[in-house]
Amino acid sequence: MIKVNKVLTDGAAISLKSPIQKIGLENTLDCVLGETIYAPISTSAFRLSTTAGYAFIHSERHQYDLIRDVSIADRLGLNLKSTEALWVEAGTFMPEHADTIVTEDYVMANDKSILITIMPEQFAGVSDNLKPIAKGDIVFEAGILITQEVIGFLTSLGVMEVGVCEL
Repeated sequence: MIKVNKVLTDGAAISLKSPIQKIGLENTLDCVLGETIYAPISTSAFRLSTTAGYAFIHSERHQYDLIRDVSIADRLGLNLKSTEALWVEAGTFMPEHADTIVTEDYVMANDKSILITIMPEQFAGVSDNLKPIAKGDIVFEAGILITQEVIGFLTSLGVMEVGVCEL
């Protein structure tokens, strides 16, 4: 598979005609996507996280109950309460009504709750791009660099492996 550091150090040319290897999404960071990815599911309009952290509904409060074990797909229908927060990865679906993400640098956390030590501005870490995706829509073209955001988004759609270019 082609890794960015390999391309940069060897001057290797990226060719989408090179063999494609299917690998688990968790191993694709900094690889080159070797296939066009089509949405396997339809979604209603949604917002994505632009950073990893705790998603919550912005307010004056600083302590939130921590919600656990919610699948990425279930976040679209999750009606997060104003007293709750949920960990999200970069590029994944935001829970309904959640409007802000605080990174772990500004949080003291335990298994049951978080305490925000420095409150981010409302809408921090959240994409304002609301759009639906229809099953079969192109979500990524072959040849792009796979970043954390790409991995997070594909995970949100339930994609667990992709084809990457080999040298």
